[in-house]
Amino acid sequence: MSEPHQPLVFRDPTTRVVELCSASSDNSSPASHSMKNEMRLQQLRKFTLVLGLVTLVFPSVLFAQEAGGEGQPAPQVAARNIESLITRAQDEGSIHIIVGLGVSFVPEGKLASRKAVRSQRRAIARAQKALLKELSRYHVTSVKKFQFTPFIAMQVDAAALRFLRDSSQVASIEEDSQVSPTN
Repeated sequence: MSEPHQPLVFRDPTTRVVELCSASSDNSSPASHSMKNEMRLQQLRKFTLVLGLVTLVFPSVLFAQEAGGEGQPAPQVAARNIESLITRAQDEGSIHIIVGLGVSFVPEGKLASRKAVRSQRRAIARAQKALLKELSRYHVTSVKKFQFTPFIAMQVDAAALRFLRDSSQVASIEEDSQVSPTN
């Protein structure tokens, strides 16, 4: 007779206790143990699937909400740091920024098909092209278009920065600055 095993137990996010593998010390048949273990394995698979789906979907939902909701352009840029960037651009002549575009965006790994990926990339490219066309009358240099995400990096003067601040096509403006790596 083998020594009784302690059940392997963990708590899921809803604080229910889930018993994964438990070999009882009673004298039930090996077939009964096998059936119990198979049921527990099925429960574990279901739990893992649900946990995996929540992990994949939840960040997408958060990003879509931050970007103004799925299928809708993002709200206009908040003025919190923009005025200080405009002042710096006036004092220094120009400033490096990263502009977030107000287009719907889902990380490519979460899109259902290659067609959806191509469609999203085309929408990003169209939005970048339209914004750069409107910026053509301003002093804009060092333009870097991002192919997979709705952003453009550029160096702009104060007038271009004011235009971007007021543009309905722009979701965010951040200073493009070097950050030292951390340990």
